[in-house]
Formats: sequence, structure tokens, C-alpha cells
Amino acid sequence: MSADRPWPGGEGGALERVLHQPPNPRDLELFPPASTRCATIRGLLRDAADGDLQRIEHELVMEHVQGCRSCAVALSRAEHEVWLLRKSLGGKSLGGKSLGGKSLAGTGGEARPSSTPAAGFTNRVLNRLVLDETSILSREVLEALRQGSDDADPAVDAAGPVGQGPGGDLRKAASSPRSRAGLRRVTSTGSVVLQRERSRALPVRSLLFGLCASVLLLVGILAFVTRFGDVFAPQSQARLLVTAASNARDGGGRLLGLGQGLGEGEPLAIGRRGSADLEFHDSTAGNQPAARMRLGGDARMKLKDGVPMLLGGDVNIESRRHIKVPLADGGAIGLGTGDYRLSVESARRRHGWDENWQDLPAELKVSVEVLGGQPAEILTAGGGKTLVAVGEIGSYRTGGDPIVSRGTGSSAVGEQATRQSAPPPLTESEVLLHGGVFERSGQPVGGANVAFGFLRDGQLHSTNGRSGFDGSLSAGLGRGNLGNFAIVYAEPPSSRPDLCIKAPSAVPVTMAGDDATLAHRIVLSPSVRLTGTLVDDIGMGRPYVRIQACVVDEWLGCVINWPGGLVTSNLQGGFEIAQLPYDLPPHQHLVLLLMDPTLQTTVVPVPVRGDVAALSVLPVIRMAPLRTIDVRGLLPDTEYTVYEEVPNLPSRVALWQRTVRTDLSGRVEDTCVGGDVLWVQETGKSTVRELRFSQQNTVRVYQPFGPIEDIQTAFPPLDTIPGTSLLLASASRYKFFDGGLFQPSGSPVQFVDQATGHPVSGVEVFTMQGGAQGGAVGARFAGFAGTDANGDPCVSTIRDLAAGESLLAIGADGSVGWLPAGQWAPNAVVTMQSPGRVLVDPALRPQVGSPVEVLTLRFERSDITLPGLSPVAVRFACAANGWEVGGLVPGEYRVLIDSSAYSVVVPASGFVRLH
Repeated sequence: MSADRPWPGGEGGALERVLHQPPNPRDLELFPPASTRCATIRGLLRDAADGDLQRIEHELVMEHVQGCRSCAVALSRAEHEVWLLRKSLGGKSLGGKSLGGKSLAGTGGEARPSSTPAAGFTNRVLNRLVLDETSILSREVLEALRQGSDDADPAVDAAGPVGQGPGGDLRKAASSPRSRAGLRRVTSTGSVVLQRERSRALPVRSLLFGLCASVLLLVGILAFVTRFGDVFAPQSQARLLVTAASNARDGGGRLLGLGQGLGEGEPLAIGRRGSADLEFHDSTAGNQPAARMRLGGDARMKLKDGVPMLLGGDVNIESRRHIKVPLADGGAIGLGTGDYRLSVESARRRHGWDENWQDLPAELKVSVEVLGGQPAEILTAGGGKTLVAVGEIGSYRTGGDPIVSRGTGSSAVGEQATRQSAPPPLTESEVLLHGGVFERSGQPVGGANVAFGFLRDGQLHSTNGRSGFDGSLSAGLGRGNLGNFAIVYAEPPSSRPDLCIKAPSAVPVTMAGDDATLAHRIVLSPSVRLTGTLVDDIGMGRPYVRIQACVVDEWLGCVINWPGGLVTSNLQGGFEIAQLPYDLPPHQHLVLLLMDPTLQTTVVPVPVRGDVAALSVLPVIRMAPLRTIDVRGLLPDTEYTVYEEVPNLPSRVALWQRTVRTDLSGRVEDTCVGGDVLWVQETGKSTVRELRFSQQNTVRVYQPFGPIEDIQTAFPPLDTIPGTSLLLASASRYKFFDGGLFQPSGSPVQFVDQATGHPVSGVEVFTMQGGAQGGAVGARFAGFAGTDANGDPCVSTIRDLAAGESLLAIGADGSVGWLPAGQWAPNAVVTMQSPGRVLVDPALRPQVGSPVEVLTLRFERSDITLPGLSPVAVRFACAANGWEVGGLVPGEYRVLIDSSAYSVVVPASGFVRLH
């Protein structure tokens, strides 16, 4: 809120001691006061709506609500109550006062009724105000008043509520000559009933006189508004409105959230790894907001003279009109209508931010990038002006001259964004990649952050872009020989939590001169929340369990740690995760990784949010206790780290680590673990060795087995999931690239459909190194095969495969083909096997009335011939999909349903019944 003027007479002064109408308790619950000043203002809002404040009080209230959203909402509700009261009066004013600020409201004048209330008003007021247990009038009296009186009779209305008012109390009204004849006693308890004569019609002369007076009053009001309307009208004030925030605080250190505002001089600080989305409302009469902004971590901003002043950090601005952003060194950045990115680094940043938020002259490093729209202006303190056009970056240091260079297209705001230095200007125009971001309904999505990975001259490059208001997207790819694909990952804007994150996927790219275009639009689908409950082995709700959503690649054996998918169960064991993927590329599925140090690490497959099975209720998840084992054959009195591979995930990609110490015999007795495959590492050493299980009587014993391996080659790069002891190798199937597979001078290879023999286009091709560990470490994405520049089927030419190298091809429809090592020859043909389906037999389906609505089927391939791969598919069958699952590559499978195992042979382009 904006800075408030000192209260007349000081806090607790004369104005505060005046008895005003109390605020609505419901408003205080919905929008609690943020400060003592807010609490004071709340006590004046009803009188402000009625126009009963003195002028200075009225001005103080109006100044405060311009910068305080909660008080502004409370004032609006009070004004709405007055409007409803006027409506009940037949649209007539109260005391000739209005709420628009263009009347004599707040001048301290006396209220004079301008007209008689509408018919029925008296009875309604009496019923609402005095018909309760504390009324001094009995129900019989009020009933008689309702039946035998005329609301238009001024004698009764003059009595006022409960007999109090200008006409005296009820007894005085009853003793008047006109009404005495209408009184009679009806009970022995002293209750009375008033009976009145119906009033006569007002004379025509009185009506004409009232009409003339009303016309004269209206003319006077119009003249006053024309002369003094601008003086008494409330003035708009600039403010910043928070639409989304994470770790954002105001100058008082209070966390800011949705709907809170900042006024003139009030600072905003974004903590490390935080962000904030803001709307800037200026004081002009133009359409609001004047601009939308997103601040990244460590950014500092405040309003100065009605415009946002960037004290430090990065901000993205979508401006709707000309804005001049002041800087602490006396300069400014002039923005037009468009999309801009500003960055300010201050010398004071090295020594901590100024605690008083002073915008003292400082040495700054400033840059502005124009992403789209009108050029920006760099206005230095010396009066110089430098224009920055679209696609350019203008930067300068305080006291130096601005330098303009070509932009990078990288994102400056966001937790996962990386800063890149501006490259030197290119002598040739760079290639621009064009695309669009839309909802599944076809509506454009503005402000979406999109990351691209692509090949240029055989090397991997990456860039970022942000969609405009119409969903359009463009990013510079530089100059060079580009691949025929782009790896796309998209996040919706923070203001759209109803949309899912788009999983990393390969999209074909078509070239036309210096322009590259994505073959299809980027679709952000609706986000369907996943809710569930965790219990332990005795059925008690398990709190504080860490739940991480992951995407598992069924063929390449890698796992993606899903962004934003880490949550913690509540005290009852419940949890909820939003923005999980609506769909995934072929042969990937979604799982939940449940982590608790006292329970076994559990993997629970769940349907993607666009699957019909996702509409069913997720059953209660039960976590098993740890198992007790003995470890023998180690060095005596030595500390070791034991790594447990997580079951039901690809080998070596997820490890839970525990620390143990051997006794003098080199043994660890009665230690608890949660996995079956164990590795051991001596503390301080960089080697690991597998522990192999052997049953000795009733004791589960593990002993070292196999060769000693270097930990860097035994496991892929691992990262710790926050708050746990779990190490996870997070990587997509597109993490590693083979930029030299497709060569114009290579040998022809054709990809054909197994059923029809027709060429297949749009096939994703991976090269595999035999014997590589970790699945994805040995797989490299080479691009799309079987497609020419126009997207039509064609024969691809590739280099000769090296010894031990094989090909894996995945089609857009889920078809799979491979060329094993040693079978490479010119004019080779790769047969693409179309996926088949499996129908679950009625005997295997849940019984009627069972709490289980969805069957989870785990398909383990048993006849694979491609080295290094162990395909495992997970599918979900339910009544909604007819108990049929698909997307299964033809072959022999071992099927697991709960703890039961079955065998099935899946045919190509057909289905088989699972008995």
C-alpha cells in the first residue's frame, strides 16, 4: 500500500475516538487488516460509504484504499450494502448523498431526508430490527401494526425504531389526538395494538410542489458536479499488484501472495530461488494493467514517482504503453509496447542490499533486451539516448557508453534458467525457429517458458523462448548446419497452474531459407491433480513421507525427475500433486517414488493425467517395513556406505544410501535395508562392490561379490533428492546426441512397416553402444529418419555403424524396430513392429464391489535381442477402457498383476486375451 499521511492528532487522536459504524465481521475474516492503520480505516469504511465522514477523514480513507487491496474490497462491500439499502427505498437517496466522490459526502453536512421511504419499508425495518427476543414490543403488537397500518402514514414513521425518534416514543405517538382513537388494550399483560386510519391521498398541489423542488435540486447538483467534480473525484494512484509469488517479501519482511499490492515507495524483494508475477497499474486513464512483469530470484523493485524502479536483479516486462523505468544511477530505460527483459547489477549487491531501500546513486551494470514490439531506449544520466531494436541487447556501465549487440534468446527469469553472455554480432543473419504454444482447446497460451535443444554443426546447443500473448514463439538458433529436430520442454506461466508441464519430446523441424518451423504446435493440456493416501504395514496414515513424481523410459532405462513433483504427506498420510504430465512420448510411464528412512522405498505406477484410468480413485498405498539382514566379509572396524537399488526402477538409476560400521570380525549384524540389490563403498574410497545375497539358516546374509568397480563408471551421475537419502540419475532419452549418424554420403537405410511393407516416416533413431551401463548413458539420439524436407517418406543415408554399435528406432505410433550390432550392411532394412493390445480376462478383473478400480499390469520382455536393454512396460486396465491395454511391442512377456505372474505373447497390430 502507499505511504499513509500522519493521522490528525496522532495515532489514537480525536478522529479515532469518534464512534463510527463497526466493520462487517465477515469482511475482517476474509480480508484481515494488514496493519494498525488498516484496522483504523476499517472502522471508517461504513461511514465513508454513507458519506458521514469529515473531509479530512474522507481524504485519508481514499488515499489508503488506493494502495491497500483488502481495504478497497471492504469499502466496495460497504458501498454495495448502501446500494442495496437504496434499492429497498425505491432508488431514493439517503440524505442527498452519493458515493462517487462527486457530491458533498464527507463535508460534515447534516443529513436531511429528501423523500419519504417507499411503501412497505417501515414493516420490513421493524421486522428485521426489533422482532427478536430482546424487543420491547410483543409479537402481537407488531402483527397488529402490520395488518392495520399504512406505511405511508408519517405519524407512525415519525415514531422511529422502538419508539425513539423525532416523534417521541411509542406512548407519545399513541397519545396524539389523531392516533388516540386507534389504540385499544387487547391483553392483561399491557400489550397494546395500534389501529390507524388509512391516510388520505396527498393533494395535487403538494405533488406539484415536490416535483418542482426535485427539478431545482437536480439542476443544482449538475451545476455543482460540473464546477467541482474533478476536485472531489478520487484520483487514481499507481500500484503493483501481485498475481503469483514465491519467496517474495515487502519492506517489512512479510511474505507477499496473490492479490496483495504495493504502493508508492514500498519495496519488493525476491529471495534466492524465488519469483513473482506482478501487474503494474499506473495513474493514467488507459486500460489496466499498464504492464505485466515477472521478477526472478534476488530481484529488488519499488515504485518511484508512480513507475517501477528496478534496484537490482532480472525482470521480464510485457508493456502495453510507454513506460520509463528509472534506475539508481540517474538513468532510465524507456519501453514502448512490447516484450522486454531488463537486468540490473549494483556494486552494493556485493556488500548486501541497503536495509533502508534507498535508491542512492550507485554504479550499475544495466542491460535491456527487446524480445518483441517497439524498440527500447537507454537514457543515461548524461542525457544520451540509445535505441535497442527487436532481437538486440543494449548494455552499459554507469559512466560508460551503451553497447548494442545481438540477443541470445535465453531466459533471464526462472529457477532453472541459465545466464548466457551475448555473442558477438554475426555477419550473416541467424536462423529463427518459429512455433506456437496453445491449450488443447486451441486457445493461445501467452507467457509460457519453452526450452529448446538442437544440433548445429553436429554439436548440441540450447536456447529458451517465451510465447507472446497470441501464443507465438520464436528463438534464434544461430548460423550453421542444423539438424532436422528440436527437443522441446515447456512450462506454463505461473499464473496458469491449471495447465500441465510439457514433457521433453522431439519435434521435427522444417527449413525454409533462414526460417525453421516446428512441425506441430506445442500443446499444454489441462492439469488433473493426483491425490492419494499413504499407510504403513499396520494401516496407519504415514506423515512426512517424501513423494517424488518421475517419468520412466521403458526401453532406454532412464528416469526423469519431474519438475515440481516433490511433495510431503500430511499428518494423515494424504498428499496432492499438480501439473503432472497429461501425456508422454511412446513407451514412457509415470511413477511415484515414496521415500521414508524407516520404510522400504516404494515405486507406485500411476496413469498419466490424460488417461481414462486417471479418473478413477487412487487406492490406498501401503509401504512395507525394512528388512533385517547381516553383512559379512568386510574389513573389521571400518565405516561403509551401503547403496540399495530401488526395486521396480531401471538398474542403477536410483540408490538409497545408509551408513554402517563393521565390528572386529568385519560383520554388521541386524542392519535394516529396503532393497534386494546392494552395493558397498568403503568411506573415503571411490570404488564400490556388489553385495550378493545368500540364505544361511534363518539369517539373510549379504557378502561382497564380483569385481571392484569405480563408482564413476558403475553408476550414472546421481543427484540427491532434497530431504532424503536417495540418489537419482535424472535424464531423458534425449540427453545425449549423435550428430554424425546421418550423412549425405552414407549408406541407404529404409524403415518399413512390418505388416504392410510400406516406408515409415518420422522415426526417432537412437544409436546404442553395447555393454554400456545405465541404459540412457549408452543411448544417443540422432534425429528423425525416413523423412525428407517436406515431411514425406524417403530413404535415409547413415554412416557405417561401428563395431558393437546398434540402432533403435521408435515411431510416433509406438512402433519399434532395431538393427542389432553385427547385422549392419548397406541398403539395410529396419522393420518397424506396430504395437499390439492385451485384453484382461474377466477372471483377472476386480470383483464387483472391490475397492480396486484400476489394474496395474507390469510387462517384462523375455525375448529381447538388443544388448543393454531390458524393456519393462507398465499399463493400466479399467472398465472405462474395456479392460484392454495397448502400446505393447510384439513379443513374449512375463506379466505381473500384484504378486501373480502370467505369460503372454503379444501379436503385431492385434490383441490377445490374458488368461
